[in-house]
Amino acid sequence: IDLVINRGDSSGTATFTKPDGTVLVYKVTDGTNYFRINARSGQEYNYAQKATAHYPWLDENVSSIGEVDYQMCGPDCYWTYDPDTSTMRISGTGTYYGVTKETQLGSGDYTTLIIGGDVSELNYNEVSGSPNLTTVVLLHPADFPLLITLFGGMTRRTWDVYTDNEAFRNVKWTSWLTINWHSLSEWEG
Repeated sequence: IDLVINRGDSSGTATFTKPDGTVLVYKVTDGTNYFRINARSGQEYNYAQKATAHYPWLDENVSSIGEVDYQMCGPDCYWTYDPDTSTMRISGTGTYYGVTKETQLGSGDYTTLIIGGDVSELNYNEVSGSPNLTTVVLLHPADFPLLITLFGGMTRRTWDVYTDNEAFRNVKWTSWLTINWHSLSEWEG
């Protein structure tokens, strides 16, 4: 895969060209469409395969491209997107760091965010990063020790939140965020 990065003061693109000629272009223009290149070794795949013999990487195998789950949204967290309902589902056991809205990767803008009951930490600014989000569902038990490092923001939003989780309910939310609270049993999903 070839990668060409063009940077400006407040915008840029990353153009990926696959071996079959498919071109994917990711744009960052207004500070809301961030993307991160996810690579275990931080190297291009063919180079990593050839370089492995020359580095003392103990117990580290170079994964094939087909083995890497591009739908990661944090360590041990994954996303799935349903374009018909504009719903993003987060599953796993780790920290949620946010998801791409890039349609070329099968994602998109979402209005509903469902976070699985084993996700341990929320560390993404959903208020600023997801302007169309209106419904948040947390499937955590009431006593789950959910850590909220960052989830609010300074962009005016109103959410319907369905959760019984006391840690989430007890956060001192920013004044820019209006939350209509609902118990999880009220959610019709």
